[in-house]
Amino acid sequence: MRTLRESIDPEVLAIVAEWFGGSAPVWQDDEWACYDAETDGILITGEPGAVSVFFTLHQGDRGGGPDVVCTDPADALRYALFTAGVRFRQRHLYGRLLVPFSPALARAGFTAAPLNGFGATLTVDGGEDPASERRLSFRMRGEATEATFYLGAGFPDLMDSMRAPGGQPLFGDVRQVPATSLERARP
Repeated sequence: MRTLRESIDPEVLAIVAEWFGGSAPVWQDDEWACYDAETDGILITGEPGAVSVFFTLHQGDRGGGPDVVCTDPADALRYALFTAGVRFRQRHLYGRLLVPFSPALARAGFTAAPLNGFGATLTVDGGEDPASERRLSFRMRGEATEATFYLGAGFPDLMDSMRAPGGQPLFGDVRQVPATSLERARP
């Protein structure tokens, strides 16, 4: 059985660290950690089948639980890349990406729960079924949140989109995205 480290592309991890603003990311005990200058960090841990991503850990505190748990290490990496990319976009004043969630993008076993219980919890069952037959549980708590999980994206397209001020080729210009009942557009 492959370890988590063997399952995750090191070149994409390097991009995650760069976009997060971290320095000297490390693998230790089959966990990948990267911290920025303000002691906030990203942690990817677990094993293929149950990979947890903690984003914005403060001084290593895992008390709030992971941001996401994914069955596929590539989805965990995709989430970390997307979330670090949003931070990169904010630093470069590109604007916020806002992607309406679609069942067609969901994969089996994916659960998302934002930090501190705010935002939305998304659980997907039947991810291998046609989109119309997938069972989605999307529960709102606290503040409304942007649904930013784009699991169908390839890494090169996702990286290109993060570097483009308008979010092309994957994402439309964020200033033109209307808010829905689950999302608030923020230019």
